Order: sequence, then C-alpha cells, then structure tokens
Amino acid sequence: MVLRRKGDKLVVNLVNRGAGEMLMPRRVINEELLPIEDVKLTVRLDRVPTSVTAVPDADLEWDYADGILRVTVPSIAIHTAVVIE
Repeated sequence: MVLRRKGDKLVVNLVNRGAGEMLMPRRVINEELLPIEDVKLTVRLDRVPTSVTAVPDADLEWDYADGILRVTVPSIAIHTAVVIE
C-alpha cells in the first residue's frame, strides 16, 4: 500500500505483489499472479467524502461513520488505486 495526496484527493495505491517470493527459500519467478479478493480498507477522515472511486474502475462498497471510511475492494489483479475526494 502506498498513500499519496494529489491536490484535494487522497489516493491509496494497492499493489498485489503475490506471496510466492516471500515463502520460497530462493527468489523465484512467478508466472501467474492470483488476484487478491475482498480487500478491506479503513481510513480516518475529518469529513464524509464526496466520492470514493477505483482505478481501474471497480464497484466499491463504502460507508463513512464517526470519522472512519470503510471501503471494500472486490478484487486486485495487479494494481488498484482507491481515490477519495
């Protein structure tokens, strides 16, 4: 995860690096990267966001209550950016 600000937007970059290289005694090449499913993201915010979107486009489920934004990303193939405005 990499968190960035771009103007008034908060961008959460989620990167699927896979787990194969961390579990092997030697670094190996992984030719198939399985998607990560049902990723939960929690962000503390001072105000309710006007929009929460994903790049590439995905149907995000999100809610905001008591200063906490909760987002569910259905799947991350390689890279997904969650853009909070």
